[in-house]
This record gives sequence, structure tokens and C-alpha cells, in this order.
Amino acid sequence: MLLYIYQNPVKAGLCLSTTEYPWSSRKLLGTKSELIDDMVLEEIVSQSEIILNESQMVEDTVFDEPRVGRRLAFSDKTVLEMLRQTSQVQNSTQFQQLSRDEQKTAVVHLRDNKVPIRQIARVSGLGKGVVESWCRK
Repeated sequence: MLLYIYQNPVKAGLCLSTTEYPWSSRKLLGTKSELIDDMVLEEIVSQSEIILNESQMVEDTVFDEPRVGRRLAFSDKTVLEMLRQTSQVQNSTQFQQLSRDEQKTAVVHLRDNKVPIRQIARVSGLGKGVVESWCRK
């Protein structure tokens, strides 16, 4: 559990390593600090195990592009343009008239391009639950 907590900022794209996140106790491990008790943490999981598992977790995490800072953000206009290119429609009304298979193909394509589910639902006019179910793999 501790390893998972230390790795969260890296997976969220807030930093490149667990020791870089300013609000984590991870960078204090192995140093004299009044903020953490190394001996208690060592009882839970050894410091060498933390370092070994962190290196494996980071190596196992594949990012399509650098993720330091905010996650990719698309304007609704950009997502609508992506939807136009994928399904040859001009607006959500036309998208609603497509077959379910055509809609699903376009939705999955948007999601594969890292468009958030809520934004896909908003731009396409579909329900969030429908988009979520189509995007499950």
C-alpha cells in the first residue's frame, strides 16, 4: 500500500520520480527527519524494497508522451473536430443518427486518443454510462 501511495504522483503525471513530489514523505526516507519515523516504515516495508519496487513500477509504466504537469486537455471544439474526422458528422445531432456500431467506433477512437469520458459524452450527446461501457476493454 505504501508503494502504491508513493507512486501515485508519478502515475498522475505530477512528477517523474517518487522523490520529486514535494508533498510526499518518500524523499525523506533514509534521512534524519522529525516528520517521519523510518523505523516504523521499515517495519511495514524495507527501504531497499521500496527503492527496488519503485524502479520496477516506473519501468513498467509506459507513457505515450511526457506527463509532467497537467494531463492532456482538449477543448470541446478540438474533440468535435476529432469526432468529425472519425465519423464524418458536423454536430452531435448528426452523430446521434449514426448506427450504434459507428458511434461506438468513434467513441473508442476518441478514448484511445486520451479524450476524457465525460468530455466524449458532452460533445457526442451520449450518456456518460454508455461511453464508459463502450470504452471498457
